[in-house]
Amino acid sequence: MMNCRVVPSFFRCRNSPIRWVLIFSMLFLQAFAPFARADSERLPNPVIYEDGDQEINVKLHQNASNLSAALNGRGRRQSSASPVLWMRQHSPSFNPFHVENEDSDNVVQKETKAFGSMPLPIAGGEFSPYLGAGSTYVPQPATWLPRSFPEWLDQPNVTGDWGGWRSWLKNWGVNIGGRWLMEWNGNVGGGRTHAGRYADDEAIFVDFDTQKLFGVHLGTIHFLMTLRQGSNAAMMAAVPALNSVMEISGGGTGTPGYDFTRLTKLSWEMLWNKYVRTEIGEMNAETDFEQSSNYWGANLYCQFVNNGICGAPQSIMMNSGYTWYPEATPAAYIKIYPTGDDHWLISAGVYTENHNHSAPHNYWNLGLDDAVGAFVPVQLGWHKGGISDYEGPLQANIKIGAYWDSRWVKDVYSQLPTFAGNAMPASALAYADPKQLRSPYGAWIQADAMLERDGRDPRRGLSLFGSFTWGDPRDSVAPYFVTLGLTRKGTFPNRPNDTFSIGGKMLWVNDQLTQWVKDLPQSVCDTHEYGYGGGCYAPHMESALELNYGWRPATWLLVRPDLQFVFSPGGTKRYATATVVGLESAVTF
Repeated sequence: MMNCRVVPSFFRCRNSPIRWVLIFSMLFLQAFAPFARADSERLPNPVIYEDGDQEINVKLHQNASNLSAALNGRGRRQSSASPVLWMRQHSPSFNPFHVENEDSDNVVQKETKAFGSMPLPIAGGEFSPYLGAGSTYVPQPATWLPRSFPEWLDQPNVTGDWGGWRSWLKNWGVNIGGRWLMEWNGNVGGGRTHAGRYADDEAIFVDFDTQKLFGVHLGTIHFLMTLRQGSNAAMMAAVPALNSVMEISGGGTGTPGYDFTRLTKLSWEMLWNKYVRTEIGEMNAETDFEQSSNYWGANLYCQFVNNGICGAPQSIMMNSGYTWYPEATPAAYIKIYPTGDDHWLISAGVYTENHNHSAPHNYWNLGLDDAVGAFVPVQLGWHKGGISDYEGPLQANIKIGAYWDSRWVKDVYSQLPTFAGNAMPASALAYADPKQLRSPYGAWIQADAMLERDGRDPRRGLSLFGSFTWGDPRDSVAPYFVTLGLTRKGTFPNRPNDTFSIGGKMLWVNDQLTQWVKDLPQSVCDTHEYGYGGGCYAPHMESALELNYGWRPATWLLVRPDLQFVFSPGGTKRYATATVVGLESAVTF
């Protein structure tokens, strides 16, 4: 049994799996210390841009902590100690799965940018470095501590290269990293009550690249575990909102005072050739279906704090068995590239639906004993763009998808408790009579594009996205859902990586629920229950608007103040527009 104190750190958990991963990693480093080394590589001269009155010397940085980095298929320079060379020397016929086809390498890199996967669909990932022609990077000597404060701010993650260990491990196919994310949000005007709440999320991942480890193309093993602390339940009640104003929502955050680790991903991913890619294991649908596109190396939807936008349009989670971060269930998908490149993608998946994803017994459940059905999505994707968002054609993406849910579920009237205490008193639920039905379904369409890239500084640009999600009206509380957003990267002089974002969501409540509340007897609506002022308010629509500024004082640090307005909180006119202020911060390990 895990013995953890309720403190904002996973290092206090005596039997926490995270603790044992860290201990094992340190022992591994000590055992293999004599073999560690750091490689260096010199590239062409830097590119110089003008940013206001200052000349900018743009250089290439190391990009080490992205969970999707193991998907990029980059080869490593092999030393005489390489197990690959040893196997070739002792068995020349070995290596039956070795891939020499560079096109297969490229399709993984491009697909990761165009269509996912987005392994951490929340804020905090660093932007990709500028890799334009003429950029340069000369690695500094491997040290445990940076030689200066500016050098520390410039390194890709707060913990650096661990004296060369990190590069050495990654060079041999073991990619380790993590991220800490926190946010505080408070309702300061309108809504039901004024309140503020804090939550945080930590993630640690390890990827094993078999191509680098053994010289055989057997894909990549992904491991990701997360820890969440805090609660958004009081904020949900204070606004009240149908979609949380806090990005760290779900996966147990409705339980006050919770503190737990959970498995978020354990999977085997395989690129068979330039046409087919598969993944199987414990994972969620949010990384690969109705997922955000990747701009400047970061999740575009999660340039926002509101959970209705980040990391997927929220209604698909409300209306179906769609699984989301940080949860994981037994699942598999296949992705097909009909043209052998990144322009078109056809994908399909199967994801197990548990009775309660957020129940503690499912945090590390690798079986099917709690399964109640399967969520089956399909998606068609189209992409155009250059090799990065810093050069070449501007990126654009369109994704069209649909899902089928195999479960037996109750009809839309089972969703009425969502509105109890807002649209009508809780006693009105006695009039509800939900029926069972089977196999709900839905569909979505998403589009996003880079509208412009600054000619004087390609690190700066403007991106736009929009989505529409439809759910089966038989059981969907929100059959129509729209998101829109605009993000500007590069704000003031000398701030090329800061962002300004404005966006929102619109949720339409199922008309059957609206009519049901309208038809309630007046005697029920006039009831003055504890905490309820009387009267019925038919739910119709909830919308939200968010403005935020993403300040990046360091490559590995994000500080994002945000301002949100929630109109018709809870989908009714009972409460005035809620004004929510917040602060989000993330550190990449």
